[in-house]
Amino acid sequence: MFSRKSILCLNAFILINIAISMAQAGERYSLLVFPLDKIEQLQELKKLGLAAEVRAVNNQFELIVNQAELKNIQGADLSYNVEIEDITAHYNENIKMSSAELQALQKKMDRQYSVEGFELGSMGGYYTYEQVVSELDSMHMLYPDLISEKSSIGVSNEGEDIWQVTISDNAGLESDEPEILYNALHHAREPQSMATVIYFMYYLLENYGRDPQVNYIVSNRKLHFIPVVNPDGYLYNETISPGGGGMWRKNRRDNGNNTYGVDLNRNYSYQWAYDNVGSSADPSRNNYRGTGPFSEPETQAVRDFCESHQIRLCLNYHTYGDHLIYPWTYIDLETPDAILYQKLASSMTEINKYDYGTGYETLRYIFNGSATDWMYGEQVTKNKIISMTPEVGPAFWPSPALIYPLAEENVQANMLLAIGSGVISTDSSPQILNINAEQMGADSIFTAAKVSNPNEEVLAVQAYIDNSAKTYLDTIKLYDDGTHGDEKPGDLIFSSIFSKPQIDGLFNLHGYLEGSNGGTHFLTVLNSFNTFGPIVYDGWSWYIYEDSIPNPGDMLGFKLYLTNNGSERRIDDVEARLYSNDPRIEVLNFWSPFGSISAGETAKSINGYRIQISSDFTQDTTIYLPLEISSSEEYLAWSDSMRLDLSVTGLSENGTTLQAAFALEQNYPNPFNPKTVISYQLPVISQVNILIYNLLGQNAAKLVSKKQPAGVYKVEWDASGFSSGVYYCIMKTDTGFMQTRKLLLLK
Repeated sequence: MFSRKSILCLNAFILINIAISMAQAGERYSLLVFPLDKIEQLQELKKLGLAAEVRAVNNQFELIVNQAELKNIQGADLSYNVEIEDITAHYNENIKMSSAELQALQKKMDRQYSVEGFELGSMGGYYTYEQVVSELDSMHMLYPDLISEKSSIGVSNEGEDIWQVTISDNAGLESDEPEILYNALHHAREPQSMATVIYFMYYLLENYGRDPQVNYIVSNRKLHFIPVVNPDGYLYNETISPGGGGMWRKNRRDNGNNTYGVDLNRNYSYQWAYDNVGSSADPSRNNYRGTGPFSEPETQAVRDFCESHQIRLCLNYHTYGDHLIYPWTYIDLETPDAILYQKLASSMTEINKYDYGTGYETLRYIFNGSATDWMYGEQVTKNKIISMTPEVGPAFWPSPALIYPLAEENVQANMLLAIGSGVISTDSSPQILNINAEQMGADSIFTAAKVSNPNEEVLAVQAYIDNSAKTYLDTIKLYDDGTHGDEKPGDLIFSSIFSKPQIDGLFNLHGYLEGSNGGTHFLTVLNSFNTFGPIVYDGWSWYIYEDSIPNPGDMLGFKLYLTNNGSERRIDDVEARLYSNDPRIEVLNFWSPFGSISAGETAKSINGYRIQISSDFTQDTTIYLPLEISSSEEYLAWSDSMRLDLSVTGLSENGTTLQAAFALEQNYPNPFNPKTVISYQLPVISQVNILIYNLLGQNAAKLVSKKQPAGVYKVEWDASGFSSGVYYCIMKTDTGFMQTRKLLLLK
């Protein structure tokens, strides 16, 4: 996938910030940068009426000013750098793409992204207003059962329609399904906001019928989209800069004093004109709030639409800065729903890593009359809407090369908003608490999900798999494995076994459940697995005590060996974290790099590990040390463990004897008919579960489920009532240990 983070350096950031055209095209604008640690400078910018235009990005404030504003700043006691004198000329020289370059970029995006209907537009890579309208018509023609025909919710100052469409499996019918709103282009110079919304619409339409999360959302929600709130301002940008880069912000209201435009995101009624810092009474300013609340037909259209629908949640898309902003924006205070907002925003930003918070927490300034504050704060003429403002990307007009990746990184946030955890599906609903995948061998993956069930509902739990390109691959049904005992309600374990994908790659594991009372819960990607490697523990050697035998209380130092059990790929930037669940062991250094390990090769840790052995124990014991192995290059991850035999007189003298702390032995005989014996070992008292699964991932038998003291045990499985085939025996303990053996029943 295209790596946005790798190119968002300051230089690219500056190149992409392009000229602001106010009432006159061709006026020169400069980019200024202020140090973030001198936050008191915001007070001076407030006095100059410029604070509401500041962007807090990359540990600095950024501000684009015209030459008159620059002179005012030069007369103040401020510390700043002029990064670019004339950013219009800079843009034309460095960023603008030719038609041939855009065509080549389109081919590249088609290879990298799976959303087929979306494409680059003719205005600097972005759709023109007419192209947006055409896309809405095309969607309805291609997916008439999923998306409504476009309808006008109002007309702009200059007579342009403000179009809206609805996506649902019953888009053209009345229903009581929860309603969600996505809108864009309140500010005309922010086309990435529109591109992000259009991309998400195509994602939903194309993935319905194959992606369980999309299926649920489209079948259980009404999703409303207003991709262009400000058509006049956007069309004006097409006029002054048809190749992209027009920086007109407001609508095109003729203010009657040789100035034009009202800032639509300062024109909503909630706390309108709260102060002259968060909005301006000066019609020449970019944040001019208008003559009164809802003075503009564009904001009236959004108001009327919200008041005629039962909207539950909304995203008002803007650019830029990589923020997710929630109320309040007019004052530096939190709302009564602050905890709900924090939880929802935290999950929504798990993938794109946007920072989230109130307006002041994210942007370092306040602004009033915003759509987000009105949607949440106005609770008389309509219901309360949990509304937020994503500020997407590094610039008002990001480079065409960023259009796809910026849209893609917001897909999961859009999905999670539609699910509405805590708003539509409440915390008392059944929820998946975590989900994981563990490779069992060359051909299979074991997955398990921990599920809360506070209302004792009958649950259907699934895992579904996609790849790094978000292409849906498979859905796996999970089964209650019975290890929770009889306590209900409570936390339950659902698990299954599925075949490993036959191609090398990195795969995402999602969780999904449905409750008998209608509750549904999704997760973001909480776990991944891959078909490279795996990288596994292979052994260890001394590097501190070459000639001594460490006793309890001593410091033990050693280096680990890891082997790449894959057959094709070299894994780069391998690291391993060693830790302990035993209170008598303290790992003093957790991580160590290994460098690159080619397929079939073994590597030694570079820095090594140190552990402190407690003097508290008085008898021989075996220590189980979990090991997490990763590669930062592709976020690959594996898990393994090393085991140390310790005694009151020390380790074995050669320092290399290793025995399993926990062990599940291969059954004997194998193949068998119809009985077989399974041996296992516990080094300490443990809750142990010995379970049998079939190839469908169904829990076929529970052989052991109890707490047992340290020792070696045997259990017999009588498979008389089972058909011939492959089965899996899984041993799990309350210490986190899990091991699997493959059994073959032949009758």
